[in-house]
This record gives sequence, C-alpha cells and structure tokens, in this order.
Amino acid sequence: MKKPYKSHLTFYGVRIILYTGIDRDVLSSFSTEDAEKILSIARYWVATNGNTLPRLETWQISHQLPYCGIISEDVYGDLFRSIGRNPGGVQTYFRRRAEKLEASPVIAYDSTTISTYSENHIEARQGFNKDHDGLNTIKLLTLYSVKDQEPIAFANQPGNIPDVISIDNALKELAFLDFDHPMIVTDNGCYSERNLMEFTRKNMKFLTLVDPNVKWIREVIEQLRPEIGNLSNGCPFDPAIRGASTSIMHTFSFKRQRTRGGVSAGDEESFQKRLYVHVFYSPDNKAKKEIAFTAQLWDLKRRLEEGEILFTEAAERKIRTYHQVEKRGKHIQVGFNNEAIAEACKYFVFFTLVGNQVLETFEALKDYRLRERIGELFGDQKDAFDGKKPRVWHSDSPKGREFVQFYRSWISLFLCQKD
Repeated sequence: MKKPYKSHLTFYGVRIILYTGIDRDVLSSFSTEDAEKILSIARYWVATNGNTLPRLETWQISHQLPYCGIISEDVYGDLFRSIGRNPGGVQTYFRRRAEKLEASPVIAYDSTTISTYSENHIEARQGFNKDHDGLNTIKLLTLYSVKDQEPIAFANQPGNIPDVISIDNALKELAFLDFDHPMIVTDNGCYSERNLMEFTRKNMKFLTLVDPNVKWIREVIEQLRPEIGNLSNGCPFDPAIRGASTSIMHTFSFKRQRTRGGVSAGDEESFQKRLYVHVFYSPDNKAKKEIAFTAQLWDLKRRLEEGEILFTEAAERKIRTYHQVEKRGKHIQVGFNNEAIAEACKYFVFFTLVGNQVLETFEALKDYRLRERIGELFGDQKDAFDGKKPRVWHSDSPKGREFVQFYRSWISLFLCQKD
C-alpha cells in the first residue's frame, strides 16, 4: 500500500495534517502553477468560511499560501477557464481518487441547480430552479463514496434533465473511473414512481428514502408493524430504532413514447420488478417530522398564492394530497385538506428505505446514514462557499470553478470528520 502523502495547512495558527494524498493528486494532475492556485483558493474558502473571491487578494497578504504570486480577479478568472478547458486534468484527478476507493462503491448522489445570467453556457436551460429566480440553470451532480466518506467526482447536466437520467448520464460520462455497477443512495427528494421505474429499467442499483405516506408503502408498514414491535428487531447501533424488511413485486406502468414491437405510441404498458423495503420505527423523529411537514405545507401554500406554477414531482404530489386550491378570478385561494394531513401524521413515527438489492435491514440504514452525513456537507458547496450564482461569463469558467469548490469540499469533509 502506498505511503499516504502528508500535507500541512495552517489556519489561524492551527496546523492541520491531512494524511490524504489530495494535494499530491492535484499537483500530479495539473501544471505546478495551476495546481498551487487551486490549493490556495481552496484553503482561502475553508479558512474564511466561504468569503467571496475578490477579497482573496487582500487576505493573502497576511496568510501563507502554496501559490506565492498575487491571486487577483484576472488570475483566478484565467485559472477557472484553464481548468474548464483541461478535462484531461480533471479526469486524471477523479481517476486518482477513485483508485483509492473500495471495489463497487456505494455512491451517495446529490444534485443542485446553479443559476446563471449568462447565455453562453450550453448546459444552462430553463427547468426546475431550486432558487426560484427565473434564471437558466445548470444541474450539478456530485458523487460521494459512502463507505470511504469522500467526494469522488462531479458532472454538469442541462438544467431541465430529470434526476435519474442525469445520474445515468453522469455515470456514463465518468465511465473511465471503472466503477463496477455502483449502488446509488438518494434521499427523499429523488423519490417518485417515475424515478424508481427508471432505476429498475436501466438496471441501476439503488437505495432511496421513500415517504411512508405513499399508498403502497403504507401497506408494507401495516404488514410489518407486528414484527417491528418486537424488541429483538432493535437496531444494534441505535436503541431508539427498530426495523424489519421484506421484498415485494411492485408494478410499474408507463406510456410508450414510440411505436415498436406491435405496441403503439401512447399505449400503456406495465411490468413488475422485485423491490426490497426496509421499514424503521423511530418515535424520536415524529415531532421533527411534523414540524418540517407543517413548514413545507405552509411554504407550498405561499408559493401557490404568489402564482408559482413550476414544482418538483414531490411538491406537486403534496399539493394534490394536502392542499385545496381554488381559483377566484385572478386570485388563488389555498386551504388545507385536514383529514389527509391527520392521516399522514399517523405514519411520521416510521421511515422507509427502498432498493433493488438484497441488504440486511440495518446495513441499509447504516449506508443511508453515512449518505446523510456527507449530504449535509454538500449543502455548503453553494450556500456557504461563494457559489450561489457563479460570477463568470464563458462556458468553460463554471466547470473550473466547480472543480476548485469540489476540491475544497474534500478538505471540509476531512475537517468535519476530525471535529
């Protein structure tokens, strides 16, 4: 086994030693000058909790960085374009990190939309926009190794591409990493019947959190409720949780888009696939879920009354189930379906994971919890590290900036693990 590379960082008098090899991999993937600039900008973002880059030139006067020259706006602008035009260097870095992972890794997936004012980005499209600012968006997909607890790679997709297709495209784009059919772990935001169907049709391994108020999930919960009540089904690493698993044959239905094999376009077809459902009883989570659920319903009510019409599939499902929408002239009046809300609250003591691979109940829970941990870190890639709306014009620049943010997220994750 290779001896780990030792890198020394100094932030506000505290020396942090990273036995990781990430600096070495950056230095071996790019020119020395570009690599030192990448290391320096990433350190600046971490040390300042995400200050904007125009402040870097002043900040670096009193802080030692790997790059000895001044990093002005022109310098980091040229750097981002240089990285964006150097996919070979980016791929080399991804490959070097992937070589250190377990075989057939369990991959956590997160996506976000990045708004842009520029019309020059080929991936920027009008589609779902998480910031609701009306701008074209680029979908940024980041892949993490759950077992190794580190980022693997990222890829850009057009802002109007559905989630599962985006994941499939990203895995094809990153085929040079030689992953052997990795299992994708996603959160509740990725759940929809369509996404589950696409996962199964594309033979992609997956494990996803599913709302216990989905009708067919409720049926499984009622089936397993007596079994979950047994103390022998307690979680070995969390005494507040009990769980049980079962497999079901689930029916998926879809309409044909093209005429083929005697089936006309528009005809409805169905097929069955075996799914594995893991149900967990967690009374401690009930109050938190009710608060979050109530906040979501009030937020959807506000957005409807303000005239918003573009929602995710999950949000549209909530609106249909828990809201009563009535149009009165130009105004929209939104009320609540209290009966449906009360029924939903009955199941907040449960949460469920669904996949298409055989997993022991609490092995599935462990994989998902590891995914949650790195999912929290991913949130700061935009919100806390100067990435809300990239201040760049050329289409190459966002990719370069995203790579530096990606490298920075590795450092942040390591620091979080050491806290």
